[in-house]
Amino acid sequence: MNIHSDRFKGLDEDDLRVFRRLDNVLAQLQSKGINTLNHARAFLNVAMEPGQGPTHYGTKLGAIQPVVSRLLLELGIRARSGEKGLGLIDRDEAPDDLRGKRYHMTPEGRVFTKAIAGILEKA
Repeated sequence: MNIHSDRFKGLDEDDLRVFRRLDNVLAQLQSKGINTLNHARAFLNVAMEPGQGPTHYGTKLGAIQPVVSRLLLELGIRARSGEKGLGLIDRDEAPDDLRGKRYHMTPEGRVFTKAIAGILEKA
């Protein structure tokens, strides 16, 4: 028996469906300008836990606060360079901390999360 006989065998049908959905989600993220896993994970974490600050999201992402702040700014209305951001999230001042920021989805970000959820929910 040749131990390499199935090295060109593809995924089974169930796994193939899952991977196609994942590929579709990645294509959607890319179409919005989200080109790195860090940006994608930052966006997903704001969608799942809105109202948190960069330190909280940094813990989830395994990144330090300054790095996460940059990611969130680029996903937001205006990037740190002053150029237009992706417009998917926005931030407000934290009521209990004058220097703190809380992040949440914009209306465009909410529509986009629904599109992603629709891809993942397909049977």
